[in-house]
Amino acid sequence: MKGSIEGPAESRTVQARLGRTIPFDNLTPDQRELRAELRSRIGRLTAGPNEVLHATFAGPRHPGSDVENLLLYNVDMDGGCFRANAAHGLRFELGQAGIDQAPDAGSSCSYTYRLSQRDAGFLNWAPVRVLARFEHVGDRYRDVATFEISTNRRSRTSEPRHW
Repeated sequence: MKGSIEGPAESRTVQARLGRTIPFDNLTPDQRELRAELRSRIGRLTAGPNEVLHATFAGPRHPGSDVENLLLYNVDMDGGCFRANAAHGLRFELGQAGIDQAPDAGSSCSYTYRLSQRDAGFLNWAPVRVLARFEHVGDRYRDVATFEISTNRRSRTSEPRHW
């Protein structure tokens, strides 16, 4: 499998640029080696109290695949490499094709894992209009004091906005 992995560095980001997605099973020896290196590098990221792991997949994928499976399950089924960096939260999204990809012709997809502030929000979509809002729902749901569902600018799906 063609690919390269960068980070973590000062940016506190790990990015893998690959020729194709990492499959869940039936990996070649090269794919196993690349996945092990990616796990090792992701495992070096440690989130602070107000940080979450923000994972983004960009590139072509099977129509039936879920972005969370591509980014998490296919990379580390038991989640060991995500313990220290997702301890305070996890945000994942499907990026725009090309946005996180390498400029070289051998790379068709990217896996990006970065530590970001909990309230930073998504990078690849923006709310267009609020469809519903629930505020002050009582002590029982204090952690969900404000919750919005907004339309996604790039598709017609709904996304949770504030947690």
